[in-house]
Amino acid sequence: RVAEILETNLSDEIELPDIEYGLINGALATLDPHSILLPPVAAKEMEVDNQGEFGGLGIEIMVRDGRLIVKQPIDGTPASKAGLKADDHIVRIEDESTINMDLTDAVGKLRGEIGTPVTILVKRKQVSEPREFTIIRDRIRINGVESELLEDNIGYVHIKAFNANVSTQLNESL
Repeated sequence: RVAEILETNLSDEIELPDIEYGLINGALATLDPHSILLPPVAAKEMEVDNQGEFGGLGIEIMVRDGRLIVKQPIDGTPASKAGLKADDHIVRIEDESTINMDLTDAVGKLRGEIGTPVTILVKRKQVSEPREFTIIRDRIRINGVESELLEDNIGYVHIKAFNANVSTQLNESL
């Protein structure tokens, strides 16, 4: 009933799928805090993350104050080899400004087919001019398990992320 009333009375500026996702997720939230219905783009991105590897640069990024910031490059990846550093501000991806760019959009633009280039413009603290980097995407494997052997033969295992490779990585660590 709510959907029917909304569809009848909403302005044309509001997209009905957005309302439908909101209605469904509102209902799912009453079940538990972890159940949601993802739109197709977000669902595809989650599927890629769950595989544990993808074509990309090898950086963790975040949005801070409307700016796209490098949290950290992952060791041994194209981003770290190119010289990207934590707190670098990615100003442009190809010819598109990243100001107020959604994190999902940014990830989608940085990831891509292995062996293909992506050009980014980076502003770094204490450097006056932004610097352009053209980086070739490579296979990025997410290591979801860290382990360490402590004193007295005690093993410490930290599962950082769940993906298709965690079971194998956990067995190797053990």
